Amino acid sequence: MKSNLKEFFNDKQIKRFSFINGMIFVIFIILFIFKWSSLPSQIPIFYSLPRSNDQLGTPIKISTLPIFAFIFSLINYYLAFILYTKERLAAVILTVMATTATLLLFFTFVKIIFLIT
Repeated sequence: MKSNLKEFFNDKQIKRFSFINGMIFVIFIILFIFKWSSLPSQIPIFYSLPRSNDQLGTPIKISTLPIFAFIFSLINYYLAFILYTKERLAAVILTVMATTATLLLFFTFVKIIFLIT
């Protein structure tokens, strides 16, 4: 198990996308900490709802974006680890999907944060 994990993360492409994914999470945390004090009590988060007070949420609800990105990444990396020995391409695709989803959620997070502050 340990050697499989080492082999998994020694893969050049998986290592690269894991690093990018990790850096995005670090930026998520830093940005959240530095912007927390300047967030208003109501934030427009739920853009899919009609324009009204239903779109607004508390500042803590914006933390659902990095939490969802983290959970999605964990699931994808777990599946990639399981598939790595049999289907290397599928494992790489799963890591790329995790990084892409994290990046898209990060851009949404940044857009919301800088739109209101």
